[in-house]
Amino acid sequence: MKKFYGLILLALLLIIPLGVHAEVEEMFNSCTTGSDGSKTCSIGAVTDSTSIIVSLTEEGGATIDETSIVSTGSWIVSSVTKSGSTYTFTITGTDTGEVDLFKFSYKPSGETDCRVLIDLDGKTESVTPDTPKNEEKTPTGKCVYNKDGYFINGEAVTEEEYNNECPKTGVSLPFVAIGTIALLAGGAYVATKNKTKMYKI
Repeated sequence: MKKFYGLILLALLLIIPLGVHAEVEEMFNSCTTGSDGSKTCSIGAVTDSTSIIVSLTEEGGATIDETSIVSTGSWIVSSVTKSGSTYTFTITGTDTGEVDLFKFSYKPSGETDCRVLIDLDGKTESVTPDTPKNEEKTPTGKCVYNKDGYFINGEAVTEEEYNNECPKTGVSLPFVAIGTIALLAGGAYVATKNKTKMYKI
């Protein structure tokens, strides 16, 4: 009987941690630029947690305004501590799923490696002044055509310029070649079929 209760206790100990496991599944951000050049960024996530440890690290001369780290939605930012160039704090909330967590402002330095590195329970994301996460980049490559238009070496061009510089390579060529080979093979088969028959003597 003691073994039976021991097994039940062991099973509960294994199941309970699985039930309370919480994590950040995805992180997202959007930033706006103020008249003084500073960036204000809103951070959100898809999470099943109600308590998240956050760190914001200044890199490349970026300067975070500590007083601008504020709560959004139902989440509350607890006291913020700074060590070196990293701010660490805990946010808690009652809502889960896709939620808005907090926002902060920082002043870009103008250096090429200027950014703020965000870490939410191990999920990391960089916010840079020139290429925020949600901003689409110009396509690169010799000849690129997509829903946004025509591009040659990353520069937008007209359709005529694109067609002159990037002639069509004949996407249907493989199908023509396959069809030709199939016709030749079929003709060769028919032509040699009668010659290879064995006749009774």
